[in-house]
Amino acid sequence: MQLSGAKILIAELKRNGVSTIFGYPGGSILSVYDGLYGDNDIKHVLTVDERGAVFMADGYARSSGKVGVCMATSGPGATNLVTGIAAAFMDSVPMVIITGNVNLDTLGHDGFQEVDTTGITMPITKYNFIVKDVNLLARSVSEAFYLASHGRKGPVLIDVPANIFDEVAEYIPEDFEFTKTTRPFDDNLSDAVKIINESVRPMIYVGGGVVGSNTSEYAKKLAEKLNAPVGVSLMGIGSIPTDCKNYIGVGTSINRFAKDVLRKCDVFITLGARFSNKATEKSFYNKNTKLVHLDIDRAEINKILSASASVAGNLSDTLPALIDAVNPKDDKWLSEVLSEKPSGYPLTASNRYIKSLNKHFGGKQIVTTDVGQHQLWVANYYGFDAPRKFLSSCGLGAMGFGIGAAIGAHYATGENVLLITGDGSFNMSFNELLTAAENKIPLTVAIMNNKTLGMIRETQSNHYAKRFVDSDQAKSVNYVKLAEAYGANAYVAKTPAELDKILEKLDPKALNVIDCRVNKNEKSL
Repeated sequence: MQLSGAKILIAELKRNGVSTIFGYPGGSILSVYDGLYGDNDIKHVLTVDERGAVFMADGYARSSGKVGVCMATSGPGATNLVTGIAAAFMDSVPMVIITGNVNLDTLGHDGFQEVDTTGITMPITKYNFIVKDVNLLARSVSEAFYLASHGRKGPVLIDVPANIFDEVAEYIPEDFEFTKTTRPFDDNLSDAVKIINESVRPMIYVGGGVVGSNTSEYAKKLAEKLNAPVGVSLMGIGSIPTDCKNYIGVGTSINRFAKDVLRKCDVFITLGARFSNKATEKSFYNKNTKLVHLDIDRAEINKILSASASVAGNLSDTLPALIDAVNPKDDKWLSEVLSEKPSGYPLTASNRYIKSLNKHFGGKQIVTTDVGQHQLWVANYYGFDAPRKFLSSCGLGAMGFGIGAAIGAHYATGENVLLITGDGSFNMSFNELLTAAENKIPLTVAIMNNKTLGMIRETQSNHYAKRFVDSDQAKSVNYVKLAEAYGANAYVAKTPAELDKILEKLDPKALNVIDCRVNKNEKSL
């Protein structure tokens, strides 16, 4: 069947199960938009800018486990995607990004809106293509979806010169399969089992790999068999329910209790985590503690911390094998740990706001955040009961991520979404309220408004002798008027008690913005 390149691309997207694309049109990709005219199988969500599109694709992928898809034109359209691509790369999010480029015969001539998109994105993609032959387009798309969703997941970019979309070729669907010889993990598994069986004080650390491989139940089963305390990374939040007796919190720098347990354990069993410096500084460890590391990516093993035993492979294969092989342990160590676990949380206004939202929306609510103090408040004080409910830019720390991710999560799941953000982050991205309003997205935005860049101010307070240079916001935004301009319901909560009253009457199926006032001197702890 003879089809244009644009139609081949669309046919391949459908064949790979794509029903939603986030994007913004431009000259070099306009033939694809024309190809979507009258198409009822793929919904295109028009964003306010390309950065919103890539964050929406990210939220779609994180909340569903499917591949998120976005597209943009050449030049500034492509470069606007870069931050979101990097965020997906750092957090191993499956995504396919499609960019147009200038015509093939003008590539390299510094034409209007030309950039070297593949060169720019090479360090922040799992793989990328520039398709210079329409006959290779179908295979490239098939390969991109395979690579994004297999092995360690990540973003894959396809850059297509504009004329390729208009050229015609025979469309031959082709399923891409990548075969390689994999080393069996059984030889290393026995070493891990021996170390764990000989231990007295095991601790488990659960990362985003558990969420990505859908093995949360296995992680919980291992914890119960070993009677081991479990900490999670930011990416691992929700993989172990917060009401599970083994759960001791998030491995952030402010969780002193989890750090104390880490210092006391004799074996640290890490599942699908890469030891981010924000979560697991080397100073946290007892030098006599043995590390058992399970991860899909061999490159992560021994990269930061040396493992006493390691098992490389998909956790859906390696974790059940480990559970079957280890011996059960009594609860003496776990009881000791739990007897020292703090009860309650600091009674600051910010934490009470988070608890109020948690009480109203519940632990299975999808919550997106931006980056800063509010991200840590949510991570530590909002109780999540299931994986894929906490969506945040954890590795890159991209401000402006939250509202796009929330919109993408709604399209993936059909659920109402809660965004908890800071005023600094929201100021970077509130333009996507227009996308939410136009598409009637059921979204509630709670702004932790301290009229400052809270984490920057806190760092300046702790390390720069309180020299607050440009961390305070110069002007206060009237978020009620701003929200109403976009057609949202708007509220101000000056205290947690006022927030409780607002939440009692709130319509979660509407677009809501709540300005929650926070003292700018509150800390992340």
